[in-house]
Parts: sequence; structure tokens; C-alpha cells
Amino acid sequence: MSTAFLPDRFRPRPPRRRSSRPWLMLAVLAALPVVIPWWRVQAIEINGFPGLPATVTRSLEDLVGGFPLFVDPQWVRQQVEVWPVVESVDVRLQLPGTLSVSATRVVPEGCLQMGRGWQAVAADGSLAGPLVLPDSPVLKGFSPRAKDLRHALEVARRLGSASGGVIEVVRFVTPKDFEVELRLADGSPAVVHVQPEETAGERFWCRRVLGGDSTMPWADLRWDDRVVAGGAS
Repeated sequence: MSTAFLPDRFRPRPPRRRSSRPWLMLAVLAALPVVIPWWRVQAIEINGFPGLPATVTRSLEDLVGGFPLFVDPQWVRQQVEVWPVVESVDVRLQLPGTLSVSATRVVPEGCLQMGRGWQAVAADGSLAGPLVLPDSPVLKGFSPRAKDLRHALEVARRLGSASGGVIEVVRFVTPKDFEVELRLADGSPAVVHVQPEETAGERFWCRRVLGGDSTMPWADLRWDDRVVAGGAS
């Protein structure tokens, strides 16, 4: 009998194929007691960040041979993040047994001269590890406190943005006197003295050099009512 004109509810339903998933799940569950005792962390893979301290590397390598489900990703993350050069950490277990640790280095906003070397300084003023070569602006004479270094970087960003120049050095003279060495847009050097906070004199000088005036390569901009300027110091 033809069923072409019968309503859907009266049509015979095609036979359902039996799913093999239940048998597959049973097979997996049956194999777990045999497989789990042999499941171990086989390797530690550190990506994107060469040169982690030896103590950190050793603590991670101690996880090799352990049961993966007992590895605490938060603990692993803390072991790497405690180093100030690290900005963020991602921890993943890659089957069958590789623990992948990906670390991202802090991008220096400048550096602090300490003795004969340099320490990278992050945007928040925190120290971010040693540098082989200085990364401008170089901060000289400042204490290593994050608050002081953050303020020095703010001065460098403010002056660089307003003048169009590249800030090379910010030197602490007094709490109200920062000496800044910069290279103007035309390539000529300049040295200025500024306060931690912007003054009217600083705004005037920045407008002049931004307009192409490089006749004031040395200037004291710490005042609201005057600018003291002269030739190269």
C-alpha cells in the first residue's frame, strides 16, 4: 500500500540503527584501571620564554613522572609568575603527558641604571629583570621604588608626546627638578629641566619645538611665568 498521501503520524518509521557509543564507553571505562596507573607527566615544555631562573625550571621538572590529575595549574602558574620579568602565564596539559607552560615577557617601558647595568622597568614602575643593553628612556638617580619610577615614566611620556621628540634619559636632580635628554623631531639633541607636574613654561617650549623651532636646545621649564633657555649645555 502506498504511504505517499498518509499523514506523518501514520507513516511507518524507518528502523533505527543501534549506536555503538554505549559499547565504546564501556570499553573505555573498563580500560581505565589498566591505563591510569601508567599515565604520567612525561615532559615539561616551556614556550615563548627562554632563560627562566634555574630554580623555577627545576621545580617544574620535578613534576615529571607525577600523575597529571594531581598537577595544580595554579601552583605551576605561580612558580613562573613570581619572576618579575614574566607578565602572563598559560598552563596546559597536552595529551598524552606533556605539561606545556607558555610565558609572556613584560615589555619594558624604560630602564633604571643600577651600578654598571640596567634593570627593565615596566609601565607600572615595577622592575622587570636585567637588560643586556639599555632600553630608553634610561632613568638615572631614581630610587627603585615603583611609585618613583612610574612617575619618571609619566614625565617621559608627557614630554615626548607634547614635543614630538624621543626621550633618551630622565635624570633625578631634586624632587622638583628632573633633567630630561631628548632628541627632537629634526634629529637635534636637547636638554630640559622640568617639574614632575607640567608647567606653562613646559607647554610653551613644547609648542615651539613641535613647530620646528630648535633654537632652544637647553631650557629650564620648571616655571609657569618664564622659560630660561640657551645654547647647548
